[in-house]
Amino acid sequence: MNSALPPSGGVRKYPTRATHRFPWLATSAGGRFMSTRFFPLTPIAVALLLPLGASANAAVPAPPQMCGHEEMPEIDPRYRMVCALDQGITANLAADQSDRITTVLEQLAPRETGLFFPKGTYRVDKDLPLRTGNVLVGSPAGATRFVNSTGTASEITEVLHSAKNIRVEHLILDNITVRTFDSSNAVIRNNRFENTRTPHAQLRVSGAAVVDGNVFLRGPGNRGTGIVLTNARQAKVIGNWIGEDPSQTHDQRRATSPERSSGYFKLALVSSESSVDVLIRKNRMTVALDTKSAEPLRLAYLSGAVGLILDDNVFKVINGRNDQQQPAVELRAPQDTTVVRNTFLAVPLRLLPSDGEAVRPPIKRTNVIANSFVEATVDTTQITTGWSATATTPDDLVFTSNRFSGGESACMLNAPEPTTSGMTYGEADNLMQGTGDGAKACNLRNLSPEDARARVPEPFHPAAAPVVNADDLSLARTNRAHRQPLPTLTTVRPGPPPSIQATSPEPSTHRVKPGGHPLPIQPDVGPAEDAPPTAHPAQGWLAWLSAELHALLHRMTAMFSGR
Repeated sequence: MNSALPPSGGVRKYPTRATHRFPWLATSAGGRFMSTRFFPLTPIAVALLLPLGASANAAVPAPPQMCGHEEMPEIDPRYRMVCALDQGITANLAADQSDRITTVLEQLAPRETGLFFPKGTYRVDKDLPLRTGNVLVGSPAGATRFVNSTGTASEITEVLHSAKNIRVEHLILDNITVRTFDSSNAVIRNNRFENTRTPHAQLRVSGAAVVDGNVFLRGPGNRGTGIVLTNARQAKVIGNWIGEDPSQTHDQRRATSPERSSGYFKLALVSSESSVDVLIRKNRMTVALDTKSAEPLRLAYLSGAVGLILDDNVFKVINGRNDQQQPAVELRAPQDTTVVRNTFLAVPLRLLPSDGEAVRPPIKRTNVIANSFVEATVDTTQITTGWSATATTPDDLVFTSNRFSGGESACMLNAPEPTTSGMTYGEADNLMQGTGDGAKACNLRNLSPEDARARVPEPFHPAAAPVVNADDLSLARTNRAHRQPLPTLTTVRPGPPPSIQATSPEPSTHRVKPGGHPLPIQPDVGPAEDAPPTAHPAQGWLAWLSAELHALLHRMTAMFSGR
């Protein structure tokens, strides 16, 4: 009898392709082929059943890798790390482990691999050099503390300036600083810098670094610098706390006396060289004052920025002196820069001309939009220089929709007295909080609401000034009782940049009688060379074209480099 025939005779039934692939579909309890009249396997049915077969062969996920009694955290696939305890490094050991950590990192360098340190304390009295792929990651669930017990801070840095994929994350760095260079694409995230016994920067980064979610603290006797950016390109500084400890209680953070604070910074944030397309967003920066300084104090100083976005930050001061001017946020010669949605608590904002020591362009295409100033003012000492593309024109700096609260300055917004009537910057919709009255503006021309809106960059339109919480408002008003009235500024001779060491001359008193009214909407154009650029002079045409081409090249480079 032909074995292909059914036992009872009749039509021959052959197994289909689907039953060859899934024999369990074709057999009944007796092992016979089921008739396709009762179980037709259409292509759609096969497609729906395929995942069931695949799932049966799926691999079981590997258990999480352990380091001591702690699971190693997941990390971005471009980074690799191994357990430090498996490499002869011991947690909570009294002896210095710098040499052992350095040796292990050097051995891991050919595989571009770094170390995970479970919670515990690790004594690190010497510098730790990093190579490409050397990551240092601490416990996200507990406290991983690196401690330098000597009197001088040690440094985590690169052994070569060409190292890449550097990452320092979830570490408490006690008297230890970090420094990376241009090509490293460093990620410095969720660390805590404290007890830093050097005036130098706690963190210095370059290139396209990401500085995210860190805490920077300085106590009495250790005043110095927080973050320094050098030659930053598309860097991001986001969500950091400088001078305040987010782990403290609500009442501790309300401290109004410097000795209770952790904000003993000479400079919280510095951009010491030209930077391009840097984003500084949602940071909180605090400086404490308890001694009189012989030089002007600055909370943040950003020099030569192109494409800077300063967005939704809080700047504040805890002032224990009654004879000291407040530290300022200073931007020197910014271009294509937007200052938007920030809160300035007893901290003035100043926009300065180039320093004169280097060939730098003047202020260009900069907007100050929808910021909250509490017991603080905003001013510029940059004069307008003409209508050419290489000059600072009346359209290159605009103040729009800012809100002011408190203060006794005759000018809440201020610019230098123009040499030609009407040749000054514009302002619109700048109001006193609560009353709705226009904020006092000196030597600025009032723009119509339509004109003002047209000047706001599209990503920030519309933008609203941030609401100041009650504690910050109370602190700013308390500090107001401790400070001298802010002088109204005028143009000063460019001096050296107020970087970590250098200082600039004190601002002089304005020549305009306080309480002056804003200039009219329509400028009274004087000499022909100061006329608006409806027709460029022949001798300035090439300069204008060159500047426009340079700006276009910069935007195209930024667009394609981000892909």
